[in-house]
Amino acid sequence: EFIGFYSKLSESLKMSGITPVGYKAGYKLDDDISEDMITPAVNLTNTADTVLVFLGLGKQREEELSQSQRLMLPANQVALVSSLAKTGKRVIAIICGTRLPNMGFDTDAHAVLLAPNGGSGVARAIADVLAGRYNPSGRLAYAGYDNADVIFKQIQKRKQKGVQKIGKMVGYRYTDASKKVAKYPFGH
Repeated sequence: EFIGFYSKLSESLKMSGITPVGYKAGYKLDDDISEDMITPAVNLTNTADTVLVFLGLGKQREEELSQSQRLMLPANQVALVSSLAKTGKRVIAIICGTRLPNMGFDTDAHAVLLAPNGGSGVARAIADVLAGRYNPSGRLAYAGYDNADVIFKQIQKRKQKGVQKIGKMVGYRYTDASKKVAKYPFGH
């Protein structure tokens, strides 16, 4: 599925004057460990100025998210970003999906872009952003945290105790009132 998306993205980048050097799968989406895939992906960066790394929870994990409230990226994706950062190249992390994962990995990226899963339209939009033809000025509809899983567990406990109720003190208002620090606050 991603190979078709990559060919559309590559075509759009070329039309923007950006020459892609290739694609390597750096992880298996359904695995938590893909160490054998990291080295070939990192080696591809030798001829690149900038590295695009596509990350995300995947459709199945996003569906499970509504029940489990877990936002951690799989360990194989975090390891890939860390390995790419060690190359000294500019790393742009593109989060594919509808949810912002735990943002602890972003210290290894020069930029983070949230993009929906999609086809040629999304590929063209990403190419436009990377080429500077479009400035993504959208605002986050939810907050992004370094320790999202811990915060969600605290909220779940508050709901079970009856302390956290639906009303005006949920979401970003609860975060502000409780002095929790969001790395990427609502509206960022």
